[in-house]
Amino acid sequence: MSVDASRSWYCWCSRLFSSARRAFSRVRVRIRAWSSWRDRAFLIVGRSGAGKSTTAWGLLHHGAGFVSDELAPIDLSSGRVHAFARALCVKSQPPASYPLPGDALRIEDSIHVPVAACPGPSAKGAMAVRGVIFVQH
Repeated sequence: MSVDASRSWYCWCSRLFSSARRAFSRVRVRIRAWSSWRDRAFLIVGRSGAGKSTTAWGLLHHGAGFVSDELAPIDLSSGRVHAFARALCVKSQPPASYPLPGDALRIEDSIHVPVAACPGPSAKGAMAVRGVIFVQH
């Protein structure tokens, strides 16, 4: 896929996700990053620029699963989060020990890593939320 086609696809997906957030505001919760360990979900939270997605990227290199970046559907009656395939977005180059793949897409002030290029397993289905990781940089 060309860079122009990738950017068009990214912009289309961003508009779609923004529309979905508005349409499903009662059942979706805006979040930062999700990671999983042994079929349990962990929410990674912190202020903008704190390193939430970079932390998730590092965890993927150590066997954690990728659930989603920025948003995921949560069943409010059961407290289970559903995996939601969306590119991982980091604002800057991560440490050298956690290199980005060659097909990472650089757009303006962020770098988008396709789900298929993420190391470690991609989470599937719903899983119980077992913890919150607070990140401060």
